[in-house]
Amino acid sequence: MNTMIDTDLERNIAHVRPYLGVLLIGSVALMFGVLIYNAAKQLTETVHTTAPEGVTGAITISSRGDIRYGDTIDFKSTTAGIYSNKSNAYVSTVCFQGETMVYQRSAQQGVPFYLYDQIGSSLDWDGNEASCSATLMYRKVGFDNIDVYVVDSVSFDVISRGY
Repeated sequence: MNTMIDTDLERNIAHVRPYLGVLLIGSVALMFGVLIYNAAKQLTETVHTTAPEGVTGAITISSRGDIRYGDTIDFKSTTAGIYSNKSNAYVSTVCFQGETMVYQRSAQQGVPFYLYDQIGSSLDWDGNEASCSATLMYRKVGFDNIDVYVVDSVSFDVISRGY
């Protein structure tokens, strides 16, 4: 059997041209599907009020004396039982004036928090007193979900700036 290879580029492209559009549309649809899947995966974050078995930790306020608006506050936190490279512990701090949230920030353990109005966010802190809490959180990323656990928390009051 004598097989010849057609090397005429125009003739070869003419054979596949009807399929190029289908291939392009299929590729775009697949990429869009992957984006939607990843976005939906982020929405499946579940918050648990207690840490899973084997995970322990504690958080305390390192700062001494009165805590005022505009101060920097440090937390001492420790964790044990976190061994996965897809897991981490962090501190989340929130402050309220009555029922209105005026401050929210999350950061890795050991990072100080600056208690002031977060310009550019939707939160508005006028410098007056606020009730706050810092929560030591444990975040575990699974194949198709993210679980967040409350490990420990501490409450504190912030007094107005005083000037």
